[in-house]
Amino acid sequence: MSLLTTKYVLTLALFGCGVIALWTMLTLMGRNERSIEPAALRVLHRVFGYIALALAVVVGIIGYQLTAAAGGAITHRAVLHCALAALFFVVFLFKVAIARHYRQFLKHMPALGLIAFAMLFAVVSITAGHRMARDIWTAPSGSQDEPVRETPSGPDALSLADSGEPEAGRQLFVTHCGGCHAHDSTDALVGPGLKGLVAHETEEEGSRERAFEAIRSQILNPAGTMPAFEGVLAEAELGDLLAYLGTL
Repeated sequence: MSLLTTKYVLTLALFGCGVIALWTMLTLMGRNERSIEPAALRVLHRVFGYIALALAVVVGIIGYQLTAAAGGAITHRAVLHCALAALFFVVFLFKVAIARHYRQFLKHMPALGLIAFAMLFAVVSITAGHRMARDIWTAPSGSQDEPVRETPSGPDALSLADSGEPEAGRQLFVTHCGGCHAHDSTDALVGPGLKGLVAHETEEEGSRERAFEAIRSQILNPAGTMPAFEGVLAEAELGDLLAYLGTL
């Protein structure tokens, strides 16, 4: 199991614990007749709350490792995810501090619980929700809807790469590719790591020209579940991206 898949599974478990903690809190607050004793509900709320905190710590550590592996290739989605996760920790720990040491503020606990759950829902939606949507709505590899890889018309890929600006390509990589591919490693995130990509493709294809053509074809009309960038990247942008990939 890859590190990213482990994070995905643990995030879903974290969300499940959050749902149970929220249910016990709302049941204690809103129902006069309960099938479970209030004392048992409080225990459940406390137990699943601490399990959620432990899972959040583990998921946070894995997220840090993935962020470090991505280096400078951090997407806006990843930045938002990290910010919301940090806020979730702050609210959750503040809630624990009130429960243990500042009981005069206990009346604010339900509001803090709802805020923490809302942040948890946002974090899960950005990570696990994004992956679930991609897995559900993206055509699987080998399906009839898989795009046919064609060699595009226009300048050859090597000429585009030679005329491109690697720094501009790095920014494009951060925006479009960094969330799925590591730039400084061959380890897989969502997709394979791209360190040494051109050298590997040159060895596979037999020449540098054919290597860049294969890379351009994969970017514009990819195999598998990778999104197609034909019509998304202008020709100059494609050249910049190819130039940057050539530096990895």
